[in-house]
Amino acid sequence: MNRKEIRIEARLRNNVLYHAIFDRWSSVSKFCEATGHPQTTVGSLLNLKLCPIKKNGEFRCICKTMADQFCMMPDMLFPLKLYANLITERTIEIGLIELDGIEEHKQLPAYTGDPELAVIEEEEGVELEKFVSLLSPRQQFVIQKRFGLGPWGECSYREIGEGLGVGVERTRQICDRALRILRYHYRNKNH
Repeated sequence: MNRKEIRIEARLRNNVLYHAIFDRWSSVSKFCEATGHPQTTVGSLLNLKLCPIKKNGEFRCICKTMADQFCMMPDMLFPLKLYANLITERTIEIGLIELDGIEEHKQLPAYTGDPELAVIEEEEGVELEKFVSLLSPRQQFVIQKRFGLGPWGECSYREIGEGLGVGVERTRQICDRALRILRYHYRNKNH
């Protein structure tokens, strides 16, 4: 029996930034040479290792400069949903075993939920995104991570604070302020 193992690796990255760079330059290093940006910083932003938001809630200077160079708004070039989940493991390995030309692998189960419920959940998600977009980028980052609005689940204040470079108490204060803003806008949405 012929047995062959295949390794597939999936990497998470900022595709908006990736395409903006590779539409004009053939590599990140050539982009950095042309613009003077540090290659390690650009690489960290591209691979979601560095949060584009500073402690004061503003975008980093390099992010603003890059956004200007690509004629984009910083929040469009650096979608906060991507960076809301700074994770330690950024690669996923999937193993496939080929036995005499037949591949064995697991497929995701088909969605079997109630379609009406799915539509309602999607509409509520759109409304929630609209309210969250009213917050500052830093507040958006904290709310998205704290309440698991991204695909990796909820994070503790400590984990969020590490991503922002602030302490647990300051992270809690940012979250509380953001929640007050969200409540205010929700209560006044029909006025």
